[in-house]
Amino acid sequence: MKRGKKAALLTLLYILVTAGLGAEEYPRIEPSPWTSGIGSLDGPPAVSQLIEASLFASGLGEQDFPEYRNRIHSLLSGLPGYVREKSGALPAGEAVLHYLHEKLFTRYAEPQTLIHVSLDTGRYNCVSSAVLYAIAARFAGLQVEGVVTPDHAFCRVIENGTGTDVETTNPYGYNPGQKREFINAFGQTGFTYVPPGNYHLRTSIDERELVGLILQNRISRLQRENRIDLAVPLAVDRYAMTRTERTEAEMRKEFINYTSVLNGERRFDEALEFLDAVRLRWGENDEYSNILDTLLYNSSVIAGREGREEEALARLSFRHGMGDLSEESFLKYRHILGDGLIYRYSTTRGPLDSLTELERLHDDGLISDATYREYLAVLHIRRAKEIALDQGDLAALEYFRDHELQKSTDQRIRQAFEIFTHNAAAFYHNRFVALFREKRYREAGNLIQEGLDELSGNPLLLRDQQILRQAQNP
Repeated sequence: MKRGKKAALLTLLYILVTAGLGAEEYPRIEPSPWTSGIGSLDGPPAVSQLIEASLFASGLGEQDFPEYRNRIHSLLSGLPGYVREKSGALPAGEAVLHYLHEKLFTRYAEPQTLIHVSLDTGRYNCVSSAVLYAIAARFAGLQVEGVVTPDHAFCRVIENGTGTDVETTNPYGYNPGQKREFINAFGQTGFTYVPPGNYHLRTSIDERELVGLILQNRISRLQRENRIDLAVPLAVDRYAMTRTERTEAEMRKEFINYTSVLNGERRFDEALEFLDAVRLRWGENDEYSNILDTLLYNSSVIAGREGREEEALARLSFRHGMGDLSEESFLKYRHILGDGLIYRYSTTRGPLDSLTELERLHDDGLISDATYREYLAVLHIRRAKEIALDQGDLAALEYFRDHELQKSTDQRIRQAFEIFTHNAAAFYHNRFVALFREKRYREAGNLIQEGLDELSGNPLLLRDQQILRQAQNP
């Protein structure tokens, strides 16, 4: 499909889908103004913007923003004087750290990421303490950045052209590798400090990414609780705030995760609609093709087994028309649907009805030649067994001959034909034995001839005929 046509179709689809997204209460995939605004800045955000972003990232309701914004400003109001007072004894960055631990921080609590909770309780973890330190350091006129390691976060202050690590969870965390008090106390957090020399274990991040760690921690918790629907908008906001390749990849991962949840709940059309909206809003991605294939495969299997043929064909035809399915894939999923339909028919209907349905599905191109031959053999054998139970093995053989199945090269049909033939021959043989023992030779001869007329050249009946002749002509 030409790109222009596909784009037009996607645009129309997006209008329809976004209307549906609201109706179905899908996760929000548009960034919040709070995060997209700070993410679009060319330079570092202002302190006020960092405060707003950190409160939003913490999940605080907008109605409570004024209260907590004022509480942060009240906290910061005494900082300049404190830094001046300590200027003879401490670097400014260390004075900021001491100030927070004296005025706000009371106890380390590993899961406590939220800024407003820190303001309410004094409890903090590495992320909430680092974000509050970054805000305070910027308010004090310092240049600050974040540092992340595999399981931890802290800050780095640039003073007079020199960078100094600040382990914000500890009052002795300024330039932590140089302080015995820090070494003795740091184990309480359960983390390992990574010094500057271990560059492969630490990554520098800007202030927006540091605030984004609040969202990351909230996302991680929601993932553990299997609330992917709530994790999706947070991942969108985190990317909108930070605009990094890593957070973009993690946003797309949440899109896939939510689509997978819908897939697991068999909400296939909702999953496809959500994925369409994501693709149009955030662009294509190779991983979307994989989840699209999974959705179409599973939806075709389930639709086939539940007999929802028209629904599945409409879905596949639409995806084919959109250019989401190649001709080869389109045929593959039609066959998957057909496999489910004939399986359902063959397990709920009799063999005659199933054979009729098999022919229709094959004529409509919904099953492959291989599947057609497979079910043709199985259903004919099942029908022959029905006849054998009702009318005897000779009638089953007649059914085989009427459908020229005795000429089949299918091993199962050949084996079934041999079994019916053997059973029919045994029927004549057993009656022959009874007549022979009573020396009713004429009747026995007529019976064997009847059997040979039906089963020409049958070895068992030919042997019975030979025994009868020997008895008649000793």
